[in-house]
Amino acid sequence: MRRAKSQLDELKKRAFVLYEHKLTFKEIAQKIGVTEKTASKWLKPYQKETSELQKAKNLLLERLNEALEKDTSTVDVKNIAYTLSTINAMIK
Repeated sequence: MRRAKSQLDELKKRAFVLYEHKLTFKEIAQKIGVTEKTASKWLKPYQKETSELQKAKNLLLERLNEALEKDTSTVDVKNIAYTLSTINAMIK
């Protein structure tokens, strides 16, 4: 069954909302009426983005720990805290 582009766009939006609520690809597929493979294909870019943000967060935390061990006077804690909270919001 072929669907109109507007219908597909709406399904993709719903899939993304469900993905943000931490549902699995299988659960998302069942809820919106597509295959698990389709849900996975649609959401793969978001999955990669989340992975990249998690890597950035971990690297930032590593650098912060290294800086704090050496010299705390040069560490901009407010800026780092803001950056971490921004990354966390994007990951969720």
